[in-house]
Amino acid sequence: MNKFFFGRVIKVKGKILTVITKVNYSNVYKKNVLILKKKKVFDLFNQSLYGDYIAYIKCRPIKKTVFYILNKVIEKIKLV
Repeated sequence: MNKFFFGRVIKVKGKILTVITKVNYSNVYKKNVLILKKKKVFDLFNQSLYGDYIAYIKCRPIKKTVFYILNKVIEKIKLV
């Protein structure tokens, strides 16, 4: 069973999405700390756009730096 990761899309280039994830609690400092991580996610059917909140899972390497695949789009952003 694969673990789901969640994040917001900050860059779209072809079928590769750059996703930012947040972790809000640090055990070292015992307080909320904002930690940002960028991951490259493969979007097979071009479902998501900039600003969407998505769920993705870890898989085998698709390209040299792409290790995640898009599972579903949770929240779509309306572009004006």
